[in-house]
Amino acid sequence: MTFIYKYAIIYTNYIYNKIITKMKKVTKVVAFAVTLILAITTLSYSGKAQAPNIQWQKKIGLNGNSTITSQVIQKSNNQYVSIEEVFGPISGGIYFTTRDSVGNIQMQNMIHNTSCVVMAFTKTFNNEYLIAGESFIGLGDAWVTRIDSVGNILWEKSLGGSKEDLVWSIIETTDHNIVFAGTTKSNDGDVSGNHWSNTSQSSDMWIVKLTGSGSLIWQKCVGGDSADQAYSITETISNDYLVVGSTQGDLPGYHIWSGFKWLTDGVIVKIDSSGNTRWLKCLGGKNNDELRSVTKTNDGNFIIAGTTSSKDGDLTSVYTGTPNEDGWIIKINDTGNIIWQKCYGFFIKYITKTKNSDFITIGLDSAANYQCVKIDSTGLLQWQKSIKDSVYDNALSVLETSDGGYLLSGTSDNKGMSQILIVKLSPQTVLALDRLHLNAVLEKDIVQLHWNSTERVILQRSSTGTDWEQLVQTSTTSYTDEKPLDGISYYRLKVLENDGNFHYSNIEKILYHLNEISVYPNPVQSSCTISGIKSGDIVQVSDMQGRVLFSKVSFDSMMCVDMSAYTKGLYVIKVNNQSTKVIKK
Repeated sequence: MTFIYKYAIIYTNYIYNKIITKMKKVTKVVAFAVTLILAITTLSYSGKAQAPNIQWQKKIGLNGNSTITSQVIQKSNNQYVSIEEVFGPISGGIYFTTRDSVGNIQMQNMIHNTSCVVMAFTKTFNNEYLIAGESFIGLGDAWVTRIDSVGNILWEKSLGGSKEDLVWSIIETTDHNIVFAGTTKSNDGDVSGNHWSNTSQSSDMWIVKLTGSGSLIWQKCVGGDSADQAYSITETISNDYLVVGSTQGDLPGYHIWSGFKWLTDGVIVKIDSSGNTRWLKCLGGKNNDELRSVTKTNDGNFIIAGTTSSKDGDLTSVYTGTPNEDGWIIKINDTGNIIWQKCYGFFIKYITKTKNSDFITIGLDSAANYQCVKIDSTGLLQWQKSIKDSVYDNALSVLETSDGGYLLSGTSDNKGMSQILIVKLSPQTVLALDRLHLNAVLEKDIVQLHWNSTERVILQRSSTGTDWEQLVQTSTTSYTDEKPLDGISYYRLKVLENDGNFHYSNIEKILYHLNEISVYPNPVQSSCTISGIKSGDIVQVSDMQGRVLFSKVSFDSMMCVDMSAYTKGLYVIKVNNQSTKVIKK
């Protein structure tokens, strides 16, 4: 196999793996004087969930032969660094690139020829950088390089065995050593303990710890007898390591579906600082699930982002849109138990924490648009920004900038011509009097909603915080929800902007429990008493064919229904949206 052909095969697999195809009653204790409350909240509300505008956008690369292969890192207030790759017989290579605040190149330093692919890039405590990926030595080795602040190589190292090995994620640890997570198909050389079944598709998660100068401290293979991948790693507050990825193997908790072991589960592994496994968990359902990115939260827990095609198993919140694959974000505690999880209507590739402890994600929808979404610490959507540049855009990373904006990076590909695409979103600065604010109050069995804008809005409601239904589209400033959901109801306002994007108000949360109706006696011989109702409720009795035999408006908290003339059998008693079955003897 020629070098060029082999490079094309490996790089195609790399791009494939990086992109992924196809993509109740609790009353708020407030005095609700509408005019006063709205005036106060208009002046004091701390933020408006509005998608930021594009500040500038650049496509970079001569003759469509360039791609960005790493996340962008902010070097200073006015500088960004990244690893960029240029293809070509003369200038082809991997470059450490510094750009100014509007994306112009300030410096480029070639650090390697095109015999390597970069998959991970991070900054060290002393302002140096670690680069990692795969080198094309034999079938491919894991490759790690340390460079100084201007891109000069301090050292580089290849690790692996006789088969393919690569790095997906790399970090510097608090003890100034290095840990990377990746994949190995080897079981010799630097690799031992692989669980592979000696097939071309078999691989293990590979976690390796090095000294700051690149010497091997320990290595760990984790997996089953099929394909396992480790995509992201972070250090815990106890100096252990949390690794996320995917598995097709015989790992504990793997959700197998009718014997199809080629379907993937998300997998999480916690490893101590000496390389011992503390615990391992598989997450997902009976379809394909992958975990791609992990970051720490301020409370010592973890936020994990990935993709899912499942609608069962660990999935309790399923997006109801058109994509076959949902973005999946999970919060877990230090022992791997799920705190909350939510699905979103696009594939999520990367997630990171913002300065205000929210989270910003980047991914792709089914039309290959950039999707940048900000969520709060409970997973509720704050804003969403969609960006389309070419026929196929591959979003890679997002960075919160020092000015409060965001820098999105990736690749724009049009008919095989690849260019780097960098988009800067502006800081979110909003005048206090222009903020859209929603207020919701539970009054007996209805929810009163008021807001401070006369522009046309869509009032939405959700039981999960992710799947929203429209209640009304209106230009008024109030609405009454006469039938709140049983349990938690989330409310928000959605406003469409002139550029096609949209923004939301704050989210209001109401907890409401319907009175549970009861029927006594049950079974019934002649008459029964229905309790748990209130004045104004409509009480109906129907047979099992749906024919209404009795209907009456209640004037009390109880009602007696004469069923002596009914034949023996099963009947349905319905009160508003609640129903129960009763047996007539």
